[in-house]
Amino acid sequence: MRLSAAVFAALLAVGGACVAVAQVTAPGGVAPGKPSIWDLRPLGRHFAELPYAQFTDFACGTNGGPPSQAIAGWHEYARCGAEKETGLHEVHFRYDDEDEYWALANNLRGQVFGGTMVFSHPVVVSALFTDDGFVTGLRIVTDPRTDTETRRRSVAMLSFFLSLYADAAFQCESLPPTADETAAGPRFIKERCRAETPGRTLVGEGNYYRKAGQFAFDPRVQGEVPLEGQFWSETRLLERMTAEIVNRAATAARYQDWQPPPSAPALKARDCPGCDLTGIDLKRADLRNANLAGANLTDANLHDAILAGAKLQGAILTGANLNKADLRRADLSNAQLGGIMAYEARLDGANAAGADFTLAAMGKAYLLTTNLSGANLTQTDLGEARLGNANLRGATLYNTWFYRARLERADLTNALAEKVVLYGALLNGADLTGADLRGAEMEDADLQRANFAGADLRGALLTGTKLLDARFDGAKTDGAKFPAGFTPR
Repeated sequence: MRLSAAVFAALLAVGGACVAVAQVTAPGGVAPGKPSIWDLRPLGRHFAELPYAQFTDFACGTNGGPPSQAIAGWHEYARCGAEKETGLHEVHFRYDDEDEYWALANNLRGQVFGGTMVFSHPVVVSALFTDDGFVTGLRIVTDPRTDTETRRRSVAMLSFFLSLYADAAFQCESLPPTADETAAGPRFIKERCRAETPGRTLVGEGNYYRKAGQFAFDPRVQGEVPLEGQFWSETRLLERMTAEIVNRAATAARYQDWQPPPSAPALKARDCPGCDLTGIDLKRADLRNANLAGANLTDANLHDAILAGAKLQGAILTGANLNKADLRRADLSNAQLGGIMAYEARLDGANAAGADFTLAAMGKAYLLTTNLSGANLTQTDLGEARLGNANLRGATLYNTWFYRARLERADLTNALAEKVVLYGALLNGADLTGADLRGAEMEDADLQRANFAGADLRGALLTGTKLLDARFDGAKTDGAKFPAGFTPR
């Protein structure tokens, strides 16, 4: 039988809004046209027969936990050790995230446009492979890396997961708590469901309770001081193939040395200095150390591409999609990068001296030790980016957005940073000697040990900042607002 009426009611009481979300999704719990774990059906196929393009972030799985060792794709399943529970090799993956990162780069909610979800709920998905490379299992676990309310609703997903199998007669049982498990509020849910259908085994689990060390109220403080989020809420689903694999030995032999072939555009772009590659699709292409100096890559799709060490000096990348791209140690000197999207892109150690990043969307980008001397970053979004030890000498930072960015020990000597936004940014140890910071917004920033010698801070807002050991020798501070009681010296 399926879940009892009492358990089902308890799941809905905890999950609440999940019902409304599930009712508007397409069959199978996935939005129409979006990739999903169900694209790996039917089970029993060899890894070489599985779709690649709609999936990303392949890694060895950890029984539904966070990914461990990164791998290149299905074909590297054997690098993941066989798990004890099933004897299979677990490969973690995520659904294609191009739309999700487009939304993040444009300061929209990424999950509205994508994300790895089932029934609009964030999940961790993985495929389970036999020693000879056939996928015979699928695992879905609700993702604990979400906000508290979404995690609370996770247990309600059990009834929807089971509803995906109309032909399965699940036998469910409610297990009692162990010695270190207690109810979360008025409810304790520890449900285990199992079904056998021709050729497969299905196992569903739903959990909602507190583990040892989790409390509703802080035990260290006298009185009832509530704690937020201290509970365990998780739903799991495992589908395993039990039927024999057709033509198993012959199929395994045919694909013994199979590797995913590179795309024709990627082959061309590996050595194409000065080429016109306007609008080219190089999504997830491996272009490490490629020579694209002076190439025209206007509006190119380089989402999640590997460009580490690439030669891109003088290249035109205006409007290109570089979200998640790996540009570590790349040469971008004097490149045109106006209007690019580079959310969470890696540019550590890159040379972008004199490059033009005007109006670029580079939230959460990594630019550790990056050379941006003389670069134009006018109105660029670098919110929450990491620029520790970056060279920004003489860079144009007019109205640049560094909200909560990390610029520890960055060199901003003589930077043209009028009206720059550094709200909540970390600039401890940064050198801002001679920088033009007129009208800069630096509220709540960490400016400890920063050097503002000779800087122009007229009209700047520095309220709420940390200024221990900051230097202001010769700085212009007319009209600047400092923390109460602070006098620059």
